Amino acid sequence: MDIWLLQPHDPSEPRRRPPPPVVLDSDTPFSSVLQLGRLALIFDQDMANLGPVQRGLRASVRPAVSLATYQESRIRHYSTTLDRYLES
Repeated sequence: MDIWLLQPHDPSEPRRRPPPPVVLDSDTPFSSVLQLGRLALIFDQDMANLGPVQRGLRASVRPAVSLATYQESRIRHYSTTLDRYLES
């Protein structure tokens, strides 16, 4: 998984060099990366939930993931557009 933290750039200031990438082993928690700040706790929680989510997806009788009508319409559009692009 890649995590990119983006910030707006003021054109009147010189560009800063990007920091070096941080690569974690699968057993290393995100909270060990100080640059992530409080976001690390959210990523750790998300990773802890992946197993139960995968089991729930496999237990469903539906062949695909169900997306919410309004809240996830952008995800649906992106997925459809990507499918069309890859088919051509």
